[in-house]
Amino acid sequence: MLDAVARRTAPPVVTDVRDNGLTALPAAVLAELHEHVLEAERERVPGVLVVAGDPRGGAAVVVADGRTSSREVRVYGIADRPALAASLTAHGFR
Repeated sequence: MLDAVARRTAPPVVTDVRDNGLTALPAAVLAELHEHVLEAERERVPGVLVVAGDPRGGAAVVVADGRTSSREVRVYGIADRPALAASLTAHGFR
């Protein structure tokens, strides 16, 4: 469960993946990951976003949410692909 301060400052996607059990990562780490993706988008850094070793898929959802473009996200090391697919769909991603 996120503490009250983290809940107010974290992007909504961070709260969602934590509340749905899609990650064991702390909210602060997920929020920082989200910010790095936003920064890469703002600065138009070229390339593909890669998420690896994310067994429940929460970090992949956070990365996909941070995109402002149609940049490709490649995901490796997901143990529960159906849960990840459902979560990505729920967040408006295909």
